[in-house]
Amino acid sequence: MFDNHRPDQSFPLLVKMLDAQQSLSIQVHPNDENARKFFAEPNGKTECWYILAAKPDSVAYYGHQAQSAAEMQKDIKNHQLGSLLTTIKVKPSDLIYVPAGTLHALGARIVALEIEQSSDNTLRFYDFARIDPVTGKQRPIQIDKAIAVTNFPNHIPDEKLTQPVVDFDNPAITSILRSPYFQISRIKVVGKTQITHQHYSINVVTEGSGTLVCDNQEYQIETGMTFIMPTPIKNYWFKGNLTIIQANE
Repeated sequence: MFDNHRPDQSFPLLVKMLDAQQSLSIQVHPNDENARKFFAEPNGKTECWYILAAKPDSVAYYGHQAQSAAEMQKDIKNHQLGSLLTTIKVKPSDLIYVPAGTLHALGARIVALEIEQSSDNTLRFYDFARIDPVTGKQRPIQIDKAIAVTNFPNHIPDEKLTQPVVDFDNPAITSILRSPYFQISRIKVVGKTQITHQHYSINVVTEGSGTLVCDNQEYQIETGMTFIMPTPIKNYWFKGNLTIIQANE
């Protein structure tokens, strides 16, 4: 199905739907080097959020203001964590790129599509002192390990990576992220759109409904559906009125 992937290799990307009724825990993921160094894992976890819904005042936690690990440790000891964390406003259709090593969390009342490297390595930095209803205790946090894999100072990705670029040959397709780990496009279908690709892709219908046509077969698709187009299929069509977020390596 995939290009240049061994038969025993894990699926290269994860796709999740997040519905944050309250702020999620502040987390960080290791990059590839730190995943191998500290956790004996093959790769780290760079990810992105595509915002599907958000209240007008919704924010995401994104990055920090500490210049070094020592400064962060000092501020945590002095109970000044709030002054370290930075937030950004979010709105529907935003694409937020979260490189590994970035402190991050969705704030309350946000629904997002999360696309990431295939890894479950998550280090919880702060959990707002919440009590786990099952254990009756606060959930565990991993501050020392989290700081060890956090970027210092905070790294802001190049804006060019998330600058929308319309496909010259097919204006229905807009590239909205070009990272070393995965590419993300938004496909807006009005009527009929032919897609030509060289790699497999993961597709999520985020708005509307319509039909996928490939190999002389038609498949009804609608909001919330996710499907994979394998590498051997080079040409297919979308018909209807819908928006699709497409991810591939």
